[in-house]
Order: sequence, then C-alpha cells, then structure tokens
Amino acid sequence: MTIFEKIIARQIPAKIIWEDDDAIAFHDVNPQAPVHVLIVPKRVLPRLADATENDRALLGKLLLVARDIGKKLDLSSGYRVVINSGPDAGESVPHLHVHLLGKRALAWPPGEDSKAAQFCGACIKRRVLKRRPPQPLLQHYCFTITGVPIGAFSKKGSAIPLGKRMQPCDAANGGT
Repeated sequence: MTIFEKIIARQIPAKIIWEDDDAIAFHDVNPQAPVHVLIVPKRVLPRLADATENDRALLGKLLLVARDIGKKLDLSSGYRVVINSGPDAGESVPHLHVHLLGKRALAWPPGEDSKAAQFCGACIKRRVLKRRPPQPLLQHYCFTITGVPIGAFSKKGSAIPLGKRMQPCDAANGGT
C-alpha cells in the first residue's frame, strides 16, 4: 500500500483541499514552492507510462483539477504542473500524481545533469539560509548587493521581483 493509498484511506493525516469520488488533492509535506499541492487519483495507476486509453478521462480530470485549485489558491501569476514518470524523472511514489507548484518564480529548464551543473555561491548561501536545497543554476538574476536569486522570498514571504537592482548572474561571475 503506497503512502497515497494510506492518505486516501485516512490512515495517514493530510491537509486535504479538494476531493471527489475519483481523486484527492492535498498539500505536499515536503513542499518545493510556497504552494505545492499533490493531486492523486484514488484508483492506483503506478505511473503515466502505464496509462491506457481507458485512463484518458481521469488524466484530463487531474489537469482540470489542477486548473481549478490554481484559481482557488490565487495562483494568478502562474503555476507549474508536473508529472514524474519513472525513476529518472524523480518519481518517488509508484502511484500517479500531479504536482501543482506556485507562488514563486520557477526557472526553466527545471534541471539538468547534476555533474554538469554550476552553482552560484551567493545564491546557494541564500537558499540554505531559507531552508531550500540549492538548485543547479545556469542563468538567473541576483541582487547586485545581496546575491538573492530571483523568486527568493523575503521574511514577509513576498517574492523579490526582477528590477533595476538586479543583473544576470552565473557561476562564472560568482553571483555578483
């Protein structure tokens, strides 16, 4: 029995924000953004790669639920919808689920080979102080003085916008 099946059966508590006969949505216990919701079908489907034509309606429903929750949680500035399928994609639970992430700037591409990744020292320090894991950084923006990456959050929880005091940053210039 997966952790999601246990949540569906109410054997494990979760902060449920939406539910119907086919699916359930709840806040992730290890959020990767200020808003990180998991939308899980109640019927076990191990991964997207195992889906069949019979799963078409359910898969469409999961995306529409993501849209509806995005509206409900006021993700009007944007959000990301992610489905990991298989170990190389970062699948951690063999039960299909949709991640809805929002309320912070999300970089693109989302990742690359970690051996080739470069890190900005100033940004890693800030991310550690904010208790978020350092991410591979190819190109992003930093404050010229503090080295805070775009999308970082102040103590008040508001996103730091791209502005005149920011400039391109990469590992080569050390985050300045």
